[in-house]
Amino acid sequence: MGDTGFPCKWGAMAGLKHTAQTVISAVMALTYQLRNLVSGKKPVHVVVCGPDDEAARILMDHIPALFSAKNVAVVWGQALWAERVRSRVIVSWDPNDASRVDQIEKKLSATRRIVYVFAVANPLELVSEPSPHLAHHFTQGADYRLHVDGKTRSFTEPGVISRSQDVLTVMNRVSSRAVMVKRDDLVANPSHVLHTVTDLVVGAGGPKPTIGRKAVVHDVPLSASTYSGDPMRVARVDSQRRRFPELDDVTADLGYAVPPSPAPPGTVAGRGLIIAFHTPDEIYQAEADRLRKCLDGLGLDYDISVVEPESNWVRTTLLKPTWIAPARKKHRGPLLYVDVDAYVHDNPWPSLEGIDADMGAVVYPSGELNSATLWINDTPEAHTLLSLWSQGSGSRRESDNGTLRQVGDDSDQGVLRLIVEEEEASDHPRFRFARLHPNLATIFDRLDAYRYGPIVIEQLQVSRELTLREKRLARRRQRLAELGE
Repeated sequence: MGDTGFPCKWGAMAGLKHTAQTVISAVMALTYQLRNLVSGKKPVHVVVCGPDDEAARILMDHIPALFSAKNVAVVWGQALWAERVRSRVIVSWDPNDASRVDQIEKKLSATRRIVYVFAVANPLELVSEPSPHLAHHFTQGADYRLHVDGKTRSFTEPGVISRSQDVLTVMNRVSSRAVMVKRDDLVANPSHVLHTVTDLVVGAGGPKPTIGRKAVVHDVPLSASTYSGDPMRVARVDSQRRRFPELDDVTADLGYAVPPSPAPPGTVAGRGLIIAFHTPDEIYQAEADRLRKCLDGLGLDYDISVVEPESNWVRTTLLKPTWIAPARKKHRGPLLYVDVDAYVHDNPWPSLEGIDADMGAVVYPSGELNSATLWINDTPEAHTLLSLWSQGSGSRRESDNGTLRQVGDDSDQGVLRLIVEEEEASDHPRFRFARLHPNLATIFDRLDAYRYGPIVIEQLQVSRELTLREKRLARRRQRLAELGE
């Protein structure tokens, strides 16, 4: 009996130790804050944020070096994460902190003085810059930005327009406690920029800098590149401006020149064929009829085919690449596969213009890949990927002994995710995989952390008709009624 109780006692002791450490940490933080209040010497928190990630990283490297190391703490993350950090000067960076200013001011301003350093650049440059993480991908667009976390790449974070608008809003509110650093200025005269930041910190009650007023920073590892000399980047800028007229507005508001409006394309570049598949039962036939009605209303070309099901839903999904591969061989030009329960609200091809890859899908910050919408290029590499996907899905289906769950990661999209992550981690990937923006595969009742612009393709989750989850099915039925179905 004594042995049986030992793990419980040990677990209780470990829990008490953790609780004690948490309490001690909180007490130390509170003591530090009270001491600052009594002495009148609040720490200064420099919040670095804004749409220009590269310039922000340079600032994060240089701002702490302006002051004595014993007086500076650096936080690579949200300002709110630095609540318990103790130092005369705290420097934090998160790309989206301009959208959190209300929370930052409410939670931190009582115990520290907060100043903001906004890293900005010409929005037209930013939407056309290639990603250092995916050479075939742009770092950000007017609507979304590439999120990178380990091996996960998703195009789901706020893009240039939202982040630039947040900066402009905060500058109007707290102009005396903020400075806007333009990339061109940082490249041309880094010493002047850093002295301006120093003055901002000292003016807020921070310590004197260790550099003198005449100290010079000779250069920064950043260039004021221009998109105008690169035809691919020019095409990208023109496409983004046509899709998002508000991009010109935010460009002008930040003080940059707006070029003449791009000429409208005669036809949508890269427009191709939409494909879908359905089993012959009554439920899926009704979904196919609705999809045809949507596509006919939008004047879009499509090919919807009937296929035979497997013994259950997850095994049937594992057949998806074997349906798509023959269609890829049959048709020329780009293909857009959609699950047959899709509701297409608008022409998706403008959203796909300029993609330089072999296949693309929506990937979420969690790493989950949504194969409900797939853009498939007409390339040998696309055929290679479809072959790998077919083999992987076939192996998973053949090894199934009844343990496959009726969830996405056990289905075809889980197989595709593993293939993509493995190839992108290799030195010589056999294909290029793009991240589509989530408006192209929006699950109708999914609450995404961020969404910009109207939904293009909505997923109505017909699989819920086959389950006993009444609440989820009721939400689907309600959405169908809202759509007039």
